[in-house]
Amino acid sequence: MEITTYLLNRIGFLRNDLLKSRKSNIGFPDFLGIGAQKAGTTWLYENLRKHPELFLPEKKEIHFFDRQFYKSINWYYKHFLDADILKTKGEITPSYSILSDEKIKFIYKMNPKLRIILLLRNPAERAWSHAVMNLVKRTKRNISLVKNEEFIAHFKHTRSIERGDYLKIIRNWEKYFSPDQIFIGDYSQ
Repeated sequence: MEITTYLLNRIGFLRNDLLKSRKSNIGFPDFLGIGAQKAGTTWLYENLRKHPELFLPEKKEIHFFDRQFYKSINWYYKHFLDADILKTKGEITPSYSILSDEKIKFIYKMNPKLRIILLLRNPAERAWSHAVMNLVKRTKRNISLVKNEEFIAHFKHTRSIERGDYLKIIRNWEKYFSPDQIFIGDYSQ
């Protein structure tokens, strides 16, 4: 882990533990969509946003618990300010599936009744879609210009392997949330 990421996470835990002890979790969502990446989370987000009894922020992926954790929990809560008190609040960030144990525990402490949504896809298809997104779409290259070695390196990268290790993901989240709090959906269904 990079030293910068480590320091930002430490700052996040110090700041957010202090704020958490002073506030209730009323601004915290009722459910989190944690992935898997490239398994239908955008489709899920777009459809849940249309439901009259649900509130999801305008932006699909807030990334508070992974990239933005150094910001305060108040920053996160601001994404839910427009939510009607009677609506069920949620957010979807697929990279939450591979959060550290420490962050999953923090989430649990914020809302032990939280519901988790995990959509799964055939791991090989998920990895391919992930690679195409990173090596073709984001770089705006033609797929025929991407060398086989680049695809192989992408598939062997820790992040790609972690995102497809569904058993580990489920076990990590079940350390804190009971199986009846975790909905697991199948992309192919």
